[in-house]
Amino acid sequence: MADLRRFKAWILTQSDIRSTVTAEEYPRRLRNQVAKEIEPLTLDALTEEDAILYLAEGRSEHEWTFSQYNNRAKALNAWFRFRDGRKDNPLRLLPEEFEEYRALDAAQVERIKAVLPHLPAEEAGPVAWLLGTGLRPGESVKVEDGEVDLDARTSDGRVVGTVLVRKPGKRGKRRRVMIAEWALPHLRRYREARPRPLPTQEDRGAFWLASHNGKVARMQPGSLTRILRRVGASVGVEVNAQIARHTWATLAAQEGASVLFIQRQLGHTTPKHTARYAEVRDQDIIDGLSRLRAFKSHEPQEEIL
Repeated sequence: MADLRRFKAWILTQSDIRSTVTAEEYPRRLRNQVAKEIEPLTLDALTEEDAILYLAEGRSEHEWTFSQYNNRAKALNAWFRFRDGRKDNPLRLLPEEFEEYRALDAAQVERIKAVLPHLPAEEAGPVAWLLGTGLRPGESVKVEDGEVDLDARTSDGRVVGTVLVRKPGKRGKRRRVMIAEWALPHLRRYREARPRPLPTQEDRGAFWLASHNGKVARMQPGSLTRILRRVGASVGVEVNAQIARHTWATLAAQEGASVLFIQRQLGHTTPKHTARYAEVRDQDIIDGLSRLRAFKSHEPQEEIL
């Protein structure tokens, strides 16, 4: 039987892994996904060749997405390093050009938004959040109630929403994310209607809460995604959390948001991943050339003797 408990403890000692995922993520993925999909093999008996074949079949026969493939490959790489004491990652990840950047168009988003006022707050809130912030479910469920401000105001008095999001693996490092104005009423309604934990519960400060078998606890990332998919399907729109994230970025770029703003909102470490959302507009080029000419005209001219 795979020793996933020791595997979790080992992850905490690996700086390259700990900086990008939580200690629970890979053991949970191996237990809930890989171990079931590789039967009758076991994680203890799995070889590198078995893993390569497993990933290839998932891509070709089950049509795994870029993320589904790479998430399993990353977990298996960490498992092989732990189990066999190896230093390298035996499984190759799909390169970025394989990633699918599906996004909803504006009409599909409006269909989803139109149904939200008629849904219970426990469903409308998560959908508005994912489409209105572009945040990942994993970082969303870690948000504390005190980090969400649904009544922040801009310098010109306009009401906006903001949330402080912690960066994975970097204690104390947070970024401020904007919440779309249209999403605020649904999030206020959710905040009022959500289940209330006991004052002594560990998760009492969480923003996203769910009740299961009479116990209130922090919502799991998969719960946010399932709600989004269910609501989208009710209006004939296929959507998941990754599509919602791409949709937020694509629509923001179309409305003229800068690459730097989108990069900060999505938490990308470099603009390289963000630039794909935004086509360079002609006006941007004209403005850039004008600033360059203005700068050149004020440069001190070298004296010619």
